[in-house]
Amino acid sequence: MIPGGGVAEPAERRRRRVVLGSAIILAMAMALFSGLRWRVVTDITHFLPAGTDHALATISRQLADSALTRTLILSIRGGDAEAARLGARTMAERLVTHPEVAWVQRGPTPALAEAVYRLYAPRLPFFVSDRPEIDIPAALNDGGLATAARALKRQLSLPTAPMFSRLAPTDPLQWFPAILRRLEQAQARTLEVDGDQLFAHDHRHAIIFLGTRHSPFNSTTQAPLLREIAAAFEDANRRAGGNLFLERAGVAPIALDAEIRIRRDLERISILSTLAVALLFLVLFGSVRSAFVALLPVVGGALTATTAGFLVFGRLHSLTLAIGSSLIGVAIDYPILLLTHRVLAPREPAMSVMRRIWVGIMLGGLTTAAGFGALGWTSFPGVRELALTSAVGVAAALAVTRYVLPLLLDGPTPPARLLWAAAAGGAKALAALNRRRWLAPLSLALVALTCLVGLPRLRWMDSLATLNAADPILKAETDRVRARVSNLDEGRLVVASGANVEEALRINDEVSYRLQAAQRAGALGGFVSLHAFVWSADLQRRNATALAAVPDLAGRA
Repeated sequence: MIPGGGVAEPAERRRRRVVLGSAIILAMAMALFSGLRWRVVTDITHFLPAGTDHALATISRQLADSALTRTLILSIRGGDAEAARLGARTMAERLVTHPEVAWVQRGPTPALAEAVYRLYAPRLPFFVSDRPEIDIPAALNDGGLATAARALKRQLSLPTAPMFSRLAPTDPLQWFPAILRRLEQAQARTLEVDGDQLFAHDHRHAIIFLGTRHSPFNSTTQAPLLREIAAAFEDANRRAGGNLFLERAGVAPIALDAEIRIRRDLERISILSTLAVALLFLVLFGSVRSAFVALLPVVGGALTATTAGFLVFGRLHSLTLAIGSSLIGVAIDYPILLLTHRVLAPREPAMSVMRRIWVGIMLGGLTTAAGFGALGWTSFPGVRELALTSAVGVAAALAVTRYVLPLLLDGPTPPARLLWAAAAGGAKALAALNRRRWLAPLSLALVALTCLVGLPRLRWMDSLATLNAADPILKAETDRVRARVSNLDEGRLVVASGANVEEALRINDEVSYRLQAAQRAGALGGFVSLHAFVWSADLQRRNATALAAVPDLAGRA
């Protein structure tokens, strides 16, 4: 008794209320934190190795958020070229004002041509040939100059003569047109210019290029832009009488589609697995409460793992959520063990049962957490993220099982007749195996036979694309658009890197020579290189030196 006639609350009940109340408050705080910090990324390069000794991985991550990946290609097909041109113009005029669009290009402009001329015209002697020691003496001997004179005379007789007549006084050897031809070859010769519009070869597909300001993997910015592209097309299609057809190519549509599919898969898997576990527990234990209690460690582990991931990394990869949620699912074994022993010893208090079996549960959980934690030493950022969240999730599930579940299991236990029957059947099966010892080597032989048949069929997959395969329909659309724009495989790159820009450009010059030789030998269909636009300072100096060595060039020309 206490003063005033009340009854003192038992210490055990107070402890129960404190523990359960603290668990609920902590769960609500973690849910609020994760909800406010929720950021899921789908960048597959997150699963590439990191570190100073992984230069190619670093380059891959840089390429994943570069001008190349930020470029979207829109292909508008119309009944004829004029309809496609009008649709492309209508869309471009609307999209250029969108805050996420950095630039829009649907064809050459006078400003672009003027910029190219201003860039190269004053520097023509530095861009004559990428093999100056061989080409320049041959091109500027008496025979070479005569050939150049005949070529200029022929050009002045063509319909394009006005342009060449303006260039001829300062560029009689036509070095600037040679530069333009190199730039044209860099387009892989698959697009054609008709006025102010780029077209595919069939002249029914007008092409628009646009660049985004943010990463293509940033769904927060890319989703509104893709919706705006769809709205702009609907507007253009309505004006054209409904005869237009739009196709897109780029990283952003694929990344956004992957994120949406992963989110749907997670929701579907979560719902189905929860229902399946609840049904299984209802059948075996004959109690809805048992199913609810069994899911608490999994929910607590997943919530804690998510919170830890956002706290340490600031965001989580979609594959971490997908794979991590299944790994944390091993935590369902802990409440199963507790519930089973509780049913088989109905008169023993739940906390007493937990103390009796805790060593086994703890050993299983800690070894699992340690196994996941050991993955944290890897050089793969995505695997480190997965290791931390999984280890923390399993440890949290252990804590929920040890300190929360026994407080919810006191009281009468359900009969669980099916569980008793299964236990009895298992005991009989073990007894039968003890009586028939010859079954043990037979079982081992069957396992060995299965391994012999199955192991040769195993295939090692080391492609990151298999972790997050694109939707087949969307990939086919992307391939069609890219085939109209370029006949090259943009997924195959040769990267020239150096200690500085000059060294990288010098290596790139050498790479270009070798690729040209491979193309001439028929081993390579074609390639596009930065070499078409800029050369190393060393190659430019070699051009100037080779020109200076030509005797009386001005007088002979």
